Amino acid sequence: MPVFNPFSFGKIINNGNTVNKIYNRGTKIYDKDAYTTLVVWTTGTSDNRFTIQNSTSTPISEFWFDGIKQPNPTGNSYISAGAQTKTLTGTHIVKIKGVFNLYGSSTVNTNCNINIINFQQDLTQLIYTFYNCVNLKGIIPQLPNSLTNMSNTFNGCNKLTGNIPDLPNTLTTLFYTFNNCSGLNGNIPSLPSTLTSMQDAFYGCKGLTGNIPSLPSTLTNMSFAFGLCSNLTGVIPTIPSGIINLQYAFANCSKLTSLQTPIANLNALTNMQGTFSGCTSLSINSIDLSTNTVLTIFQPFYNGVAYTTNTLTSVILGNTPFTGSSPQVVVANSNMSASALNALFNSLPTVTGKTINCKGCPGSGCLLY
Repeated sequence: MPVFNPFSFGKIINNGNTVNKIYNRGTKIYDKDAYTTLVVWTTGTSDNRFTIQNSTSTPISEFWFDGIKQPNPTGNSYISAGAQTKTLTGTHIVKIKGVFNLYGSSTVNTNCNINIINFQQDLTQLIYTFYNCVNLKGIIPQLPNSLTNMSNTFNGCNKLTGNIPDLPNTLTTLFYTFNNCSGLNGNIPSLPSTLTSMQDAFYGCKGLTGNIPSLPSTLTNMSFAFGLCSNLTGVIPTIPSGIINLQYAFANCSKLTSLQTPIANLNALTNMQGTFSGCTSLSINSIDLSTNTVLTIFQPFYNGVAYTTNTLTSVILGNTPFTGSSPQVVVANSNMSASALNALFNSLPTVTGKTINCKGCPGSGCLLY
């Protein structure tokens, strides 16, 4: 009599319902949540290798391919001899227990289609898991509630579709997580209250719509976070007081209209380069960073090439070093009058060799100080 092997199935169906766990006389013999399950299949090209490797120094504990247990990968790089590679000839079921990495390259995991059925639900990290897997398709299933780090998880996976699932409230890092996932759509889910970095988190996600959710008070890095999210609309929520980097945070979000709270008292902020460049519908009247002493560059509507016409009428800066590249201060194409520019100049420290660009302002042209 053949022995039942539940690992040969992507999922088990009973009377139309998905079975998540199976017990035999009190012993659990199948638990969907204990494994990450993938479906992989050929693209029909000449190179259809599927390669799996460890994501970190913690090795994968189990790797199953079409119901047959495989040797565990020993390497944590796609070029390592310790990676496990299978050549695809059709559709296959892969089950993995532990932290893994598929990391697409020019020759690895880019010529095989991949669907995620479910994630192992006690994972704490998904770092570079599907990085550059350009044929990762379908929707993202429920994420493990224990996740703390999703750095580069789906970076470059532009064939993913559907909504972003709920983000675990344990997450601290969304570094490049959904970068250039242009096929994702719908609203951005609530952001975890413990989040500190979301650099490039949603950069290039042109299909995302609706409002930006509230930003957690723990955030320090929003560099490029929502850049090129051209279909986000409405109000930019209050920017956390401890923010350090706003470089290109909302660049080219052309449908954003206003700020929930005026920009003021961001005393940890060092970089405001291109923060709102390309935000052609955005109305901002004033920015007050008079108590900030660490700002290195102030170019909120300048991307290094073009000056976005804006509604600024008042900018006050503090006694800061302005060590960024020239021009260190750009208020070009704003609505600042001569008296507003005088107030800005008077707020600045006495330094040499620095540049203010106020081209296109009603009050002045281009000055040096």
